[in-house]
Amino acid sequence: MRQSAIPGTLTPMKIAEETADRLVVEDKARFLQLVFFLVGAGAVAAAALNPEGDGPILRLLIAEIGLAIWAVGWWYAPSLRIAFDKPHGQITIEHKRLFKTRAYTLSFDRLERAMWQSNWSDGTRMTRLALVMDDGPIPMEFGFGGADRAPIAKTINDWLESP
Repeated sequence: MRQSAIPGTLTPMKIAEETADRLVVEDKARFLQLVFFLVGAGAVAAAALNPEGDGPILRLLIAEIGLAIWAVGWWYAPSLRIAFDKPHGQITIEHKRLFKTRAYTLSFDRLERAMWQSNWSDGTRMTRLALVMDDGPIPMEFGFGGADRAPIAKTINDWLESP
């Protein structure tokens, strides 16, 4: 079993398992989740630990900002797991958040290949992994990131072509 990650990223997408029958790709956004948690916690703590300072309206506003930061982190920084299973003919995709896991299954027969999609932001190319199905591409990530997803797409495509 080979474990590889995209070098130079804070949230590396990696091949977690690779056998002849099964391939698992994971992206655990732990660093990004930690940043959202700490910034949100700082805002909530600043509001809670200042009982007599700035007035109740300002403290409530600061607490709401902290809660909004937590909500953004919950929505935009899930952990991702994609499991390709040849014997069962299915692809299972899981988006894990703090209190919720959303999983769905796709038929292996509909899969044509893996690809990376790109977008430009402030002169920098951002990429994300997508699966090309018979009715078009399905993005596997919510947003675009700075890490190149081409090595992961190549690994998936090489695995798909293997007997």
